[in-house]
Amino acid sequence: MKILIAGASGLIGSYLIDNFLKNGFEVVGLSRNPQKYENRYMGKVRFKKWQENDYSDWLSELADTDVFINLIGEMIAGKRWSPERKKILYNSRVLSGKLISEAFMASPVKPAIFIQTSAIGIYAANPGNILDESAPAGSNFLSKLCIDWEKSTESVENETTRRYVFRIGNVLARESFLVRMFKLQFRLFAGGHLGNGKQGFSWIHVDDLVNIYNFVISHTPSSGKYNLTAPNPVSMKDFCKTLGKILHRPSWLPVPAFMLKLLFGELADEAILAGDLIKPEALLNKGFEFNYPQLKLALHSVFSAKN
Repeated sequence: MKILIAGASGLIGSYLIDNFLKNGFEVVGLSRNPQKYENRYMGKVRFKKWQENDYSDWLSELADTDVFINLIGEMIAGKRWSPERKKILYNSRVLSGKLISEAFMASPVKPAIFIQTSAIGIYAANPGNILDESAPAGSNFLSKLCIDWEKSTESVENETTRRYVFRIGNVLARESFLVRMFKLQFRLFAGGHLGNGKQGFSWIHVDDLVNIYNFVISHTPSSGKYNLTAPNPVSMKDFCKTLGKILHRPSWLPVPAFMLKLLFGELADEAILAGDLIKPEALLNKGFEFNYPQLKLALHSVFSAKN
């Protein structure tokens, strides 16, 4: 089996590559710096050059590709959302998706499976309620970004290509920005929830995330939208309490909302201080079984001695 990954150099892409190589699959990545990543994988993975307005370097790869995974997109968190930053976030997702769609149109033979990345930020805020894939989308910047991100590759689905949309939650992996940020705070005895801590925190262990890709590729369930979150979301306050217990540190120093708004502006309002309780109803209905359904078990794994 041959798998092509756009945005292969990020956190999720690196885990998927390791997984697919272990399964004996051929992997091709798209990257702005293909030589750098070919060297990293010592030739086990071929990389083709990704350019914002040109698919010519990798178009020929589509003809014998079985699965195309689109992970392209600048990181949402980490930087204040200035008008220029919002433009970068939008273009890196939506324009990239449209370019991929154009490449599919130009290829006489197309992959059988296409997996489009999205995020649980698509949903309208509904505090305290459990949301599944049928919940309505919101109208703020993050929701509209996810809506257009998903729409950007709608045209790839046809009678020969099955398209899946993965709405991904907060990924728990030792290398993730989220985990590294909280780990530092708690190690310094400065751990605590963000804002009032009542916002939902919908999470997924990276191993379960990878296994969902394996599940969809091997079982090919009906195409559609899937929430990639564990079945037991928690509040931000409960997440920090559990993390503190795992790290043997108190969760006692919350970060005030006004401070987060001062530092991050709109990003704080829409992503850091907001959050819903998201359930992976579609995956559960298809029979997927999570190895880490509970937060405590997941965090134990992430912070185990070998990690």
